[in-house]
This record gives sequence, C-alpha cells and structure tokens, in this order.
Amino acid sequence: MAFDCLVFCDELESLQVLCKALDEAEINRDICTDAAEANQLLNGRKYEAVVVDYDGIDAEGEFLRSVRQAGSNRTASVFALIAAQSRATAAFRKGANFALLKPLAADAVARSLRAAHGLMLQERRRWFRHPVDMVVEMKPKRGGSLHCFSRNVSEGGMGLRLVKGAASGQEYEIRFRIPADHDWIEGKCEVKWLDKSGNAGLKFLDIPAADYKRLKSWLHHHFEKMPPSLIINSVKQAKRA
Repeated sequence: MAFDCLVFCDELESLQVLCKALDEAEINRDICTDAAEANQLLNGRKYEAVVVDYDGIDAEGEFLRSVRQAGSNRTASVFALIAAQSRATAAFRKGANFALLKPLAADAVARSLRAAHGLMLQERRRWFRHPVDMVVEMKPKRGGSLHCFSRNVSEGGMGLRLVKGAASGQEYEIRFRIPADHDWIEGKCEVKWLDKSGNAGLKFLDIPAADYKRLKSWLHHHFEKMPPSLIINSVKQAKRA
C-alpha cells in the first residue's frame, strides 16, 4: 500500500537519498523548495509522512512546528533532517518523530521508514471512511430525536445525508447499528458542517470503550478488504469533508 509524503528540502544530495529510499518503500512524494507552496500542500492534502530539512531550508523550525498545527496532518509521521546529533532534541520538541543525520545514509533512512510504517498505516486507517447506508438517530439536549442516514463512517466521525433540523456546531447524543450487528453503538457527537442539501459531517466526541472497539474492529475488517486505490480515495474524501 502506497503512502503519501511531503518533503520540504532543497539540498540535492539529501533529495537523491530520500527519493531512492521513498521509491523503494513505495511511498509517494511531493517535493517542495518553497515555504508558501509547502504550507499550501500541508493544509490542502492528507499525508501520512512529512520530511523537513530542519537544519537547511527550515533553519528556524517554523515549518516543522506548523506540521503539528495543520489540521488533518498534525498526527503524520515527521522526519527531521539534522546537521548534528545534538540538534535531535530540539527537533523532537518541535514535533519530529524521527531525526535523520546529514549527510543522509541510505540504510539509516530505510530503517527509519520501516520503523514508521506501523504509524503511517495507523494514520491511513484512522482517516479511512467506509461507505455505508444505515439509519442514524440523533438527539439534542432539548427536543425530539432526529433521524437521517449515513453516507460513510470512520474512526473519528461520520458523513450524513437527508439531515433535517440539525444545527452546525451543536452537540447531540447519537446511536446507530453497524451492519450485521444487533447492538447499538451510542455516544455523543458534534455536527461540524451542514449544507443546504441536507448533507452533514459529524465528529464523535464520546463513544464508550466497548462500542468504540466494535466500531474500530468493523472498520479495520473493511479496510483490509478494500483495494488500495479505493482506500486512498476514501482518505482524500475524508480530508475534503
């Protein structure tokens, strides 16, 4: 399964090693040498990994710090390129998960990518949305219950359709049954957006541990069954939502 990586670096020697290692690990890459372009991609696309030349183009560490504030990419695996081992602590404080010493060694980069594979897979799973049509019941703090239908569901939320009477930014009690499961999944959610056509996106706020475990297990089962291309598309749709 190919992951997506944003590379903010302008050193040719480092890029040659990085590109070869990313290709061998089957990781797609967007390379940026301009801070404005890198920030635009960071805030407009979903990446499982980000590589930042902390002791080069990002000498002040502003871009490295901004990764952890970038909405959908704040939990990406971050690799910082450093000029001396003593710089690792500072890079970790600004949000890096891994520090790669320059000049880059191919085997060291490959080891770090292998070590990060589990984190990147977890990130892909977290953003995966499974398309599913099921009845959803939502109850505000005051008033009667609302009934609508799901479009898709992820570990963190759900897309809805035919929503009537809900309000963006409002919290609700929610319950639904995933297919082939007779027990309700119940909890609390917040409507994050709502359009004029009755489509909405909500975020789960509080799902009991046992219910959440069932939901994650069901999602992981479908994640493993889906073709990689469909998984990637579902992640992109989640970002747009």
